Amino acid sequence: MAAAQDAGRVVNPQGAEGQVEGGTAMGLGLALMEQLRVEDGAVRNASFTDYLIPTALDMPSMITDFVEEPEPGAPYGVKGIGELATIAATPAIVSALRDATGRALNRVPVAPDDLVGIRAPAAKSARAPVPHVPGQQAIPEYHGLGLGQQELMKGEDDA
Repeated sequence: MAAAQDAGRVVNPQGAEGQVEGGTAMGLGLALMEQLRVEDGAVRNASFTDYLIPTALDMPSMITDFVEEPEPGAPYGVKGIGELATIAATPAIVSALRDATGRALNRVPVAPDDLVGIRAPAAKSARAPVPHVPGQQAIPEYHGLGLGQQELMKGEDDA
């Protein structure tokens, strides 16, 4: 597996590489293993024995590369790097499986039954509805408070 990331200035190369590899492992787990079973709002996984997460033995070999474009407004020009690999790895893995199998894979984790066609793709109606957001207003206004964050933070003594 290969990962390239704009990390700003890399101050600790070994630590940065570990962050990207760890994030990629998390993305791999979401794509292929981690399945939280919820029925009527209750978690049905009995324990972490039934909730698989990747170990070092599950990881493919990795190539990690950094694009160093220092962030002008940050100390030393650094950028956050830990979460980005997690976000990119899951869709990359599922996309590769789609390309290799020709199957319509539209849920994670992808199970062996999905790859051989035993389990049908998720129904389109299974997606969560998109919330109605009328405009870019402060969150308190959506709740009928009409106050901005600063006004909500003030105590009675500050008023």
